[in-house]
Amino acid sequence: MLDQIDPGVRGLVEQSIADGVYHQTRQGAAAMLCNDMDEATAASTLDRLADDSSALLSEAVNLSGYRREIPRTYVHLTRDQCYVEELQQRSIALLRPDVIDLDTGHMAMISAPEKLAAVLNAIHG
Repeated sequence: MLDQIDPGVRGLVEQSIADGVYHQTRQGAAAMLCNDMDEATAASTLDRLADDSSALLSEAVNLSGYRREIPRTYVHLTRDQCYVEELQQRSIALLRPDVIDLDTGHMAMISAPEKLAAVLNAIHG
């Protein structure tokens, strides 16, 4: 994943990795994950921020399974600052899914749970 991150922020992400741990600063997480949240929701989200394994960013991903013809739906988060538009469009091109736009940032499950639930219910009815 690291090689797919916007070059403008890749260096900051790389600096956040040490001893196999990915540590995102509160300020960085706020900018990337909470841009569509009110202040109270963002604070609550950031209070639960936890370090993660750097492997999620550095291990190779095998995409050979995407060649199988199975129905796919991509929930396009139109205000995502973490997985920016260019990267989302690359994913959409790779997957060739049905696309549903959702006017949220990266953490739609927190900032707009009802909207996300409606999308998921519409997909799986």
